[in-house]
Amino acid sequence: MSRYEVGCPLPPHDPHAISVSLPTWESNVAWGNKESWVVDKMKTGYPRFFVARSITALAEDVVWRYGNPESETALIFPAKKTAKKCVSFLHAGRIIPLSTNSSEKAAKWLSVFVVVFPKNLWPQARAFWQHTGDGVSTRQVMVLRELWNADLLGIAGATKDSKDRSPVLMGALDKLCDHCIVSTKQQLRNRIAGLISTNSEIAVAEDHVFLYPTGMSAIYAISRSILSVLGSDKKAVCFGFGYTDTLKVLTKLGSGCHFFGTGNSVDLHELSTLLSTGESISAIFCELPTNPLLQTPDLVVLRGLATTYNIPLVVDETIGTFVNVDVLPFADVVVTSLSKAFGGKCNVMGGSVVLNPTSPFYSAFHRSFTEDFEDTYFPLDASVMLSNSAPFSDRIQTMNTNALAISRILARHPTVQTVYYPGLNPEGFDRFRKPKGGYGFLITIRFKRQQSAMDFFDALDVAKGPSLGTVFTLACPYTLLAHMSEIDWAAEYGVVEDLVRISVGVEEMSELVAVVEKALAVLEVETVQVERPRL
Repeated sequence: MSRYEVGCPLPPHDPHAISVSLPTWESNVAWGNKESWVVDKMKTGYPRFFVARSITALAEDVVWRYGNPESETALIFPAKKTAKKCVSFLHAGRIIPLSTNSSEKAAKWLSVFVVVFPKNLWPQARAFWQHTGDGVSTRQVMVLRELWNADLLGIAGATKDSKDRSPVLMGALDKLCDHCIVSTKQQLRNRIAGLISTNSEIAVAEDHVFLYPTGMSAIYAISRSILSVLGSDKKAVCFGFGYTDTLKVLTKLGSGCHFFGTGNSVDLHELSTLLSTGESISAIFCELPTNPLLQTPDLVVLRGLATTYNIPLVVDETIGTFVNVDVLPFADVVVTSLSKAFGGKCNVMGGSVVLNPTSPFYSAFHRSFTEDFEDTYFPLDASVMLSNSAPFSDRIQTMNTNALAISRILARHPTVQTVYYPGLNPEGFDRFRKPKGGYGFLITIRFKRQQSAMDFFDALDVAKGPSLGTVFTLACPYTLLAHMSEIDWAAEYGVVEDLVRISVGVEEMSELVAVVEKALAVLEVETVQVERPRL
């Protein structure tokens, strides 16, 4: 049962939606296997995994004008250095710079760099797009499309002279006035600094916060900075089973990674042993809590190891959130995907990096980040993020309350083997929870039988698709979406094929309880049928 059809944007009718409806178990499997009955219906998708149709359409138009559409395709990036990195990653391709002829300062946001490459390299190019998170956004392409259609965007000197004060160009520039850009991003940085400083003795200022177009873009920036400051010959450590692309960035775009995927006391001992042998480590990365098993790494021990061996500790608190957890006293760097709970409405991407000003690495990292940083966060995206995040704190408290109630209902059901939720076993999480914080919005369920997972998911009448932290409840069979090509490997760390993950929203609790109980009722009928003795 689902209220949205396969391929429908989530939220519906939003051209900038960052999730997409995959309403049944079967449709998720089919998407993972790239079956045409699902692929052909996809109007959009999560922006790093699915290059939006508006972006591919403009890229194709550029190839038609400046390349060979029979043998070439393209991707669009907002920064020249990112485009260069893409060409280097592919070992092929060329860069076509597009711009207007305007001399206005805001016109920088109307300049992009198109990487044109052979069609057979599309899988590699899409991997670069996915792992770095540095591609152009749909809002930026929306503005560029208007200029392209008016022949005001192209290779320098090949477009209409902007001195004709085209209403299209002037309209675009008005949206991107420099004062608004500075003010919006300053407010965002101040908001993040204030939230992360709450209940902490560490005072974070605006200039300790860096904004990026996506959460993965922020992680990629951290990886580059660490390699720059600490050397490119050292591997990183990824502690705990975290988000799939963090590991991919550290291995494919970094200098390699030691993976401690269980994140338990045994892994802590093995990490300690590794460090004691003299192994040089560039940084330790972890999440609090992890995705999807909601485990809490022991930041106290990790902080101790990091201090002893002079290694920076990077903590991703996206799922914990600024409202619920206080990780700053333990972390040298805090990273967040703002696309999730902070943005909330599932219609804008963003990421942030906060440098701990008391860290011994602060001066070197701040210098490195400042030198490497190029502001590519499109102003209209930043404006939406600022608006969406205004009620963030209140929204999280509602989601905390709803999720705790739902987790308890699920945990009591006889078909459920395990409910992964910090509030059900809070001892570890409580050490890092803020006094007024809760246990978060994310729940992962493992049923005793795979068929129960499939039936529950299909019967659950909520939005279903990728992403999390949305104001509306959003469910997915997580492993099928994130690890379809590595199912057996993920299962080694407890991330089994039939997990159901629910990101609980801000709906009325009674409504959510009724929806979950109705889906569980299907399993109750199933259980009776299975267990009824033969006469």
